[in-house]
Amino acid sequence: MSIKSKLDQFYTSPKIVEQFLDIIKIFDFINSKTVFIEPSAGDGKFIESIQKRYQNKIIAFDIEKNHSLVKEQNFLTSDIKYSTNNITIGNPPFGKRAKLAIEFINHSSKNSDIICFVLPIQFRRWNVQKQINPELKLIYSSEDLPKNSFSLNNKPVDVNCCFQIWINKNIDKNNKYPDLRIKQAPANKHKDFKIFLYNNTLQAKKYFDKDKYQWDPEFPSCKLKNSVNTSF
Repeated sequence: MSIKSKLDQFYTSPKIVEQFLDIIKIFDFINSKTVFIEPSAGDGKFIESIQKRYQNKIIAFDIEKNHSLVKEQNFLTSDIKYSTNNITIGNPPFGKRAKLAIEFINHSSKNSDIICFVLPIQFRRWNVQKQINPELKLIYSSEDLPKNSFSLNNKPVDVNCCFQIWINKNIDKNNKYPDLRIKQAPANKHKDFKIFLYNNTLQAKKYFDKDKYQWDPEFPSCKLKNSVNTSF
């Protein structure tokens, strides 16, 4: 495994960066005083795209310096002064079960009211969103990004991701933007049926009798003998 993959460094393609900047522009957050914070600058694709569009100040970090404007430092140890002018933007490292990306959002919320990130699709789920600073609201969440939106060692890589924009509730007191954040766990019970993890457990065996139905829940490809269609 390369150093880049160990560090979770999958670089965003310039085309995808431009698409994200187009989306952010729609929300009209950016003005002449805006300071862009790039917490995981990588090879500088976000920096370069921002520079093409704006003359604003950019503060960029990465644990590996691959661009002249990047400060070689772990963003999670940075102490950037909060300002209403700050916008944090980028493609943070995801980490196992998206833990690093969650940390990047929560740390960003200490210095920015607006956070625009490329994130794994797990961020559409309640069990991930519940770990994010409760003062933030989700105002934009895209469909899945196109295939091969990233690169590793200069080769296209397909990673299941989306664009999301999170803002501090305090800057939207009039509720101009609907909150897309999932507030509670989705229901996993219903009076008419039960849901099980698909596994050969004692509880599951009670409902999937091998002798009666002549199939094995451990092997879903096994066909029932003399049965009706059981596909869902």
